[in-house]
Amino acid sequence: VPSACCSQADIFVYIIFSFKTTQVTHQDGSNSFHFPNKQIEHHYTDGRKEITFPDGTKQMVFPDGTRDTTFSDGMRLIDYPDGNQRVVTSS
Repeated sequence: VPSACCSQADIFVYIIFSFKTTQVTHQDGSNSFHFPNKQIEHHYTDGRKEITFPDGTKQMVFPDGTRDTTFSDGMRLIDYPDGNQRVVTSS
């Protein structure tokens, strides 16, 4: 349950004090969550989730369960729902 809310130009900001988290609802219906450890998650209306971790690692989670992770050194790891993995190294 949000503890505070404000709105500006159809962007809603919720501050959840008990979790020290900020949720931003954008005009297109997507949501961004900002956590105290500096992790940021973007939840898109098509079901994708983009997560940025404090160390610079980024992960895209697709509706089918595929996870595409790019580490701060440029290496990519793609995890497929069937359990297969693909490693992509930067050139």
